[in-house]
Amino acid sequence: TNLAQPLGMVSDPNGNLYLADTDNHLIRKLGIDGSWSDIAGGFGQWGYQDGAGTNARLCFPAGLAVDSAGNLYVADSGNHVIRKVSIITGMVTTVAGLAGSPGNWGNTSGSARFANPLAVALDAFGGLYVADAGNSQIRKIELPDENRAPTITAQPLNQNVWAGDIVRFGVGYSGTPPFRYQWRKNGALLPGATNDTLVLAMASRADVGRYSLSVSNQLGGAKSEEAVLQVRLPQEVAAVYDSQNGLTLRFRDAGGVVVALDRAGNFELQTSVDLIHWVRMEGALSLDQGWLRFKPTVEPDTKTRFYRVIEH
Repeated sequence: TNLAQPLGMVSDPNGNLYLADTDNHLIRKLGIDGSWSDIAGGFGQWGYQDGAGTNARLCFPAGLAVDSAGNLYVADSGNHVIRKVSIITGMVTTVAGLAGSPGNWGNTSGSARFANPLAVALDAFGGLYVADAGNSQIRKIELPDENRAPTITAQPLNQNVWAGDIVRFGVGYSGTPPFRYQWRKNGALLPGATNDTLVLAMASRADVGRYSLSVSNQLGGAKSEEAVLQVRLPQEVAAVYDSQNGLTLRFRDAGGVVVALDRAGNFELQTSVDLIHWVRMEGALSLDQGWLRFKPTVEPDTKTRFYRVIEH
C-alpha cells in the first residue's frame, strides 16, 4: 500500500488500525487480518464533502481518535473542521467547525472555528480535545448528546403510599444509548432491578427505604438522587353488619385502642375479597358518635370481605 505523509494513527477496541494518509486525502484501515481498505475520502482527491465512505472528500486529514463505540474522529486540517466516520453506517459527517472558514472561537460543535487542526482526542464523558495548530491552542469542544455519557435530568420523587398500593419509581436522563440500569435500595444493589422504571406491585413495610438509579453507557455513568418511600399501615377496621343499621365501622390504631372519628369528612368505603382488587361501595355514609355507618344500596353477599375507608 502506497502512503503519502501519514500523520495520524489510532486503533479501535477490536484491534483494527486506522491511518490518516494525509497527502492522499484518505483514511485507511489495516484490519486484524492484515487487509487494507479505504474507509473515507478519495485517493488523491482533496476537497470537502460529507457522505458515505469513499464518496466523502477530505483535505489533508491529520490526527485521529476513536471512541469506545469504535467511531472515528478526524482532524481535517485543510478544511479547518473535525469529521466523524460512523462505525455502523460508514457515513462521514462534520461534527465541529465550518469548512473553508478558519477562526478561533466557540466551544460547541455548532459554534467552534479552527485553523488547521492537527490532532484530536476524546475523554470518557464525550468531550473532544483539538490541537488547533493554526491558533497555537488546545481546545475543548462539547459534542452533541449523541456522544455523551448519561446525565440525570429528572430525579425520582419521594412517595408516601398505603400498604398494598402499587409503587413506580422513574428518572429522566439523556446521553448515548444503549444504556444499562441498576436500582439500589439504601445504597445496596436490588437484584433483578435492571430497568429504567422500578415497580413494586404491593408495597409493604419491608419496602420502606431510599431508592436510587444508576444509568451507564460505554462513555460513563450517572447516579440519581435518593427517593424516600414511606408505607402507611391503615388503622384496623372492625365491621359489623345488620339489616337495620347497615354496616358499622369502628377503627383501632396500631395499639388496639378504639379511635373515634371526631369530625365529618369526605369518606369513601371500598371492599375487597383478596386485599388486591378494591371496589367502591355505593351507598350512604354517616358519622354517628365516632362510628362510621354505611347503608349500602345493594345488600352485601355472603363472601368474606375486607373493607377500607378512604378520606379525601
